[in-house]
Amino acid sequence: MRLKSDAIRRLGVIAVLIVFVAFALGPLVHIVLKSFMSTIQTPEGSAGTLTLAWYARAMSDHELKAAVQYSIVIGLVVGCVSAVLGFLGALTWWSPRQRNVLLIAEFICALSPGEAHALGLADVLSVAGLPTSGFLPIVIAHVIWTLPFVTVISMVGTSYISRSLIEAGLELSTRLKVVLRVVVPLVLPSLASAFLVGLLLSFNESSRGYFLAAAQQTIGQFARGKMRSGMDPSAQAIASIDVMLGALTLVAMAVGFYRTRRLNNRAAGAVGRVTSGEPIGAWRQS
Repeated sequence: MRLKSDAIRRLGVIAVLIVFVAFALGPLVHIVLKSFMSTIQTPEGSAGTLTLAWYARAMSDHELKAAVQYSIVIGLVVGCVSAVLGFLGALTWWSPRQRNVLLIAEFICALSPGEAHALGLADVLSVAGLPTSGFLPIVIAHVIWTLPFVTVISMVGTSYISRSLIEAGLELSTRLKVVLRVVVPLVLPSLASAFLVGLLLSFNESSRGYFLAAAQQTIGQFARGKMRSGMDPSAQAIASIDVMLGALTLVAMAVGFYRTRRLNNRAAGAVGRVTSGEPIGAWRQS
């Protein structure tokens, strides 16, 4: 009976994986492959040949070039700001109560409807006498949206740091110096991963940008307009670029976490292993 239940469990896991690949990863792989195909008609029916024509057609669009440049600038600013704020939020890792409150507050913002948040943000900026559309409102909206994801990534890197390193540092120096001289060098690869995620999420976002953009479109708005006008193969090429950038970001995240873990393991070996699971009181009191 136990062997039968184990076999049923394995079959269930395999079935779930098949469904996940088919409906989650399948469409992404399909859109990438389709963007490299040029369908031609033959007496036997339609056939496809490999081509980069759709990418060349997309890159020859002057509106697309302007949207890409604008989105890259926004993404770089959003990535830097969200990475710094996410790192500061990740410092609450050693204080579970503060960490939980922070994550709940951030994910409430992330899960709020993008359209409602953008309209409300425009009203708040108007009351504050700030521009309600353009570069600044989009950056603010994107930072608020990407911050929970970036904070979680930073917390993953921070969680690798041995408690003994923090405790030893707090006995010899102030909290600020411990952060700058101990924590930052150890989590630097994770911070780079967090920056890339913030940049990519900002680059792909369209709903908030739709309500906050001025005359210049973002790449998300441009791609949405292309899709609405019909399944233009050049729009599929734009979507494929986003998918490939996302895949590269995942690889960079994996490398960043691996490097962070190696750095922390080496540093922990010099100080010793600490097995206590209690929050670091000195961290909160200093």
